[in-house]
Amino acid sequence: MNSLFILLHTDRVDDIDELDAETLQCDWVVLGEENDLMGQGTTNFSSLLAQVEEIAESETISNSVLLLPDTVTVFIRADIPGKTSSQMIKALPYAVESYVSTDIEKMHLARGTVRKGNPVACLAIEKTHLGLIVEQLIESGVEPSYCSTIGMQIPVDEGSVGVLADDQGVWIRTSEQLAVMDLESAVDALTFLAQPSDELDTKIHIKNFSQSRELAHTIGRSPFVEIEDVADPLLVHVAQQFDDEQGINLLQDEFSARDSQVLDTKSWVRNGIIGMTALLVYIAIVLGQGVYAGIQAQNYDDDAKELFESIYGQSSGTRNHVASMRVNMGQASRQSSPLETLLDEFASAVSGTRSRIVINNLVYRESQQALTTEMELSSWDALDNLEKTLESGSVDAEVTNTESVGFGTRASLTMELKQ
Repeated sequence: MNSLFILLHTDRVDDIDELDAETLQCDWVVLGEENDLMGQGTTNFSSLLAQVEEIAESETISNSVLLLPDTVTVFIRADIPGKTSSQMIKALPYAVESYVSTDIEKMHLARGTVRKGNPVACLAIEKTHLGLIVEQLIESGVEPSYCSTIGMQIPVDEGSVGVLADDQGVWIRTSEQLAVMDLESAVDALTFLAQPSDELDTKIHIKNFSQSRELAHTIGRSPFVEIEDVADPLLVHVAQQFDDEQGINLLQDEFSARDSQVLDTKSWVRNGIIGMTALLVYIAIVLGQGVYAGIQAQNYDDDAKELFESIYGQSSGTRNHVASMRVNMGQASRQSSPLETLLDEFASAVSGTRSRIVINNLVYRESQQALTTEMELSSWDALDNLEKTLESGSVDAEVTNTESVGFGTRASLTMELKQ
C-alpha cells in the first residue's frame, strides 16, 4: 500500500479561519510500499485528490499523513501531578494553561507518553483551527489518519539539538523545546547553543535543505556542529524518514481518526476468543505458566454459539452458551475463579465498546489476583470508556501507562476484583 504526505503551507496561517479548500495550499508526496517516491506536487485541498489519483488510485493509499505548520501549534513539556495515567491526563489542561494565550477550553491538547513520574509532552492547537483544516481535507476526499508537524519529526536525544533548515525557515528542537524561526534568529540561537559548557557539550545536528550557506558559514566551524546537506525537498525527506512514534498525533479525543483507519499493528495475538478459553487459561495458571491470550469480544457471543452448536448441535432456546457449555461439562455449580471473573468482565467491557482494540498480551498474577494487559486502541476516549465500564461492574481498573503510538493509543491496564 502507498502513503500520502501533505504539508500545509505557512503563508496564510494568520487568517486560517477564513480559508477553504480552494485557498488551503499544500505540498504533497506519495511514497510506494518500498518507500520509493511515486510522485509529488503543490496544489490546493480541492485539487489534491485528483492529482494524487493520477499517481495512485485513492484505494491504494493506506495512510494519509497531514503535517501542519509548527507556527499554529505549541509544543509543551510539563510535569503533571497524579498517581495514575488517568489522573495525569485529567490534570493536563491545568498544568499547561499558563503556556498558551488562548482560553484552555478552546485548545486541543494532544499527548505523548503519559507515565507517572515523567514529564508529559503535548501539542496544543486551537480546536477551531484543527477542525477547519481536517474538515476541509476530508470534504476534499482525503481523510488523514495521522496529523502532526514538521518539527515533531526531528529526532533528538538528551544533550543534542536537531535542526532542519530550508528557505521557509529553521526548525530547532531539543528534548525540552521546539521552535521555528527565521534565519537570523536561528543563527543567534544556534551560536549560543554551540558554545562549550562545563556541564554538557551540546551536539547540534543540522540538515540543510536551503540554497543559503549562511547558516553553515556562521556556526559550521564549531566542533559541536554537524551539518548535512540534503538534496531532496524537505517534505520528501521527512516522508521517507517518517516515524509515527517520533511525534505526537493530533488526531486524539474528539479528532480521532475513524477506527477502520486507526490501527494497523502486528501483534502475535489479534482478536482471539475469550469465552471458552477461560477454563483452559486457568489450568495453565495452575500449572505455573504465564497467561497470554487475545480477545475479540465483538464476536464473543457468535463464537461461543458456533462452538456450542459444533459440539452439541442446534441451541434453540439457549441464551448463555458459555453457561450451557459448563452445564454440559458438569461444571455449572462450581464457583468461578478470580481469573475467570476478571476475564469475563474484561470481555464484556471490550464487547461494549465501538472502538477497535488490539490486545498485545494478558498477564495474570495469581498472588495478587490481578490481570494486566497491554493493548492498542483507536483513541484515549476508547480507553477512558473501557476503564469506566470496568469500574461500573465488579472490577477495580487502573491505567498505569498510556502513550500516543502510530495511529492510536497504547496503554497498560491493571484489573483487580473489588473487595
